[in-house]
Amino acid sequence: MTESPHAVIARLSTDFAAISRQLARVSSDLTQLDRLLSGPAPAPQPVPRPVPHPQLSRPVLPPPGARAPPPPPPPPAARVPGSVRKAGSARCSPSRVSRSP
Repeated sequence: MTESPHAVIARLSTDFAAISRQLARVSSDLTQLDRLLSGPAPAPQPVPRPVPHPQLSRPVLPPPGARAPPPPPPPPAARVPGSVRKAGSARCSPSRVSRSP
């Protein structure tokens, strides 16, 4: 050891003083932070109302008994079967008409 014990003690004393100042500054910063965080809480933001979803509506169906009746069939005189039509046109054809002498 080349240093005297008094010089080592003086150096340690200076180091402890620097550490003490650092701790005092940290303590001051923590106190300020505590004051900021423990202040009055801001008013809560209002929660927006939920948006209502559109209601899907089904089409209204008429009751089963309310259907329109089917149209009446055409009168029988208006309907001529196809086979009768063909036979009638063959009878009236000039080539089949018989002539008397």
